[in-house]
Amino acid sequence: MGGVNERTPNGAAVTDLLLALVRMRPLIERLEHDMAAPSGVTAAGWQVASALGTEAATVPQIADRLGRRRQTVQTAVDDLVHTGHAEKRDNPAHARSPLIALTPIGIDAFWNIVDRQIEFVNEVGHTFSPRNLQTAVTAITTLEELLKASPAQSS
Repeated sequence: MGGVNERTPNGAAVTDLLLALVRMRPLIERLEHDMAAPSGVTAAGWQVASALGTEAATVPQIADRLGRRRQTVQTAVDDLVHTGHAEKRDNPAHARSPLIALTPIGIDAFWNIVDRQIEFVNEVGHTFSPRNLQTAVTAITTLEELLKASPAQSS
């Protein structure tokens, strides 16, 4: 039996958007994997490398930048260190929280992945008008902020 409430046209459109984003998640994850794998990096490692850039950071700082749990980031960092793509450095501000930095191998891998990503987005980008893409980005970014502020996030 249905409830009393009914979706407004905008509510139905938001529902459609959320469902489309849910369906896209595994496709995006596969794309990330396919772009990162040739460089010997996992998709999670690529995300960590993107969050690091040229600056060393701690696992909590990386997690904050990515909006991910520390444990998830720590696993990706451990993998990057194990494969030689990143290294742990002493942290003068906190002895128990080392700084993580990309090694020269990690920097090369990161830029190789970026090159593949640029090639892909440029090819796919021809499908859309810049205005339609900006509208989509604005809608998704606004939805992201509303979800972050939702009372359900604090429970």
